[in-house]
Amino acid sequence: MLEWFLPKVILLVFVVALFGALLYFLFFQQNIMKETHEETAARNIALMIDLSLPGTETEYYTGIKNYVLSVSENQIEFNNITRRILSNVSDSVVIGNNPITIKNENGVVHVS
Repeated sequence: MLEWFLPKVILLVFVVALFGALLYFLFFQQNIMKETHEETAARNIALMIDLSLPGTETEYYTGIKNYVLSVSENQIEFNNITRRILSNVSDSVVIGNNPITIKNENGVVHVS
């Protein structure tokens, strides 16, 4: 009886361990993709701030559900990802999942 039962148990343990490793890999990949998406959004926001012309207004949809965007004198921080900017900006903090509005009024960029 033991000769019949033992190989099945070993095979079951092997399959469960293999399935667990596969799930870990998939969740790890998903986390990497989320971080890449946030880095791309931070870079895009910094570029839009620097390239905004006086008198223009731009809306940017990040595609990220919950974010925190902090804009200070020469940098932005988007979900703990910091990017440097060159433009003259007004300090602001944007929290939420709405589109980000970038408005340049007389050379000062406002982000809301």
